[in-house]
Amino acid sequence: GTIVANISETFSKTIDPLSPESHIFSTPYTVPDDSIYYITVFIDKQAKDNYQQDDTIQTKRITDYKVGIESINPSKISMEQNIPNPANTNTIIKYNIPESGEVTFRIHSMNGQLLHNKTVQSEGGTNTIEINTSTLSAGIYMYSMEYKGQRIVKRMSIKR
Repeated sequence: GTIVANISETFSKTIDPLSPESHIFSTPYTVPDDSIYYITVFIDKQAKDNYQQDDTIQTKRITDYKVGIESINPSKISMEQNIPNPANTNTIIKYNIPESGEVTFRIHSMNGQLLHNKTVQSEGGTNTIEINTSTLSAGIYMYSMEYKGQRIVKRMSIKR
């Protein structure tokens, strides 16, 4: 994910020894998911400046405060490949939803016959569901999860 630091940064550096200035950047900015990062500021020359050239200032920062993780696409859902695959009697599916809600899991045969249908109440974030596959014959199946109109479909194998 992307870490967003909701902090105000005071950035002071003397560019022109004849007229030192401090600049305060109060808009939140995105910092990388690292403990050490650099802030780079590009300064354009101005007609009224004593310092008549473009300049770049860079400063090193160390993340020593707690920041929140912001999802780049908060409505995105994900579902991983079932484990184990091929499955025998049970399989576990790991999935992620942005907020609490109902998630429906289905298993279909390759010709579209519905073989398993289960709706579960899930918390936002990463979850797992265990599905009993002991009644399914050896072969290839399609499994899906549906959450608020979004659907993901993957293949699973059953081996006896």
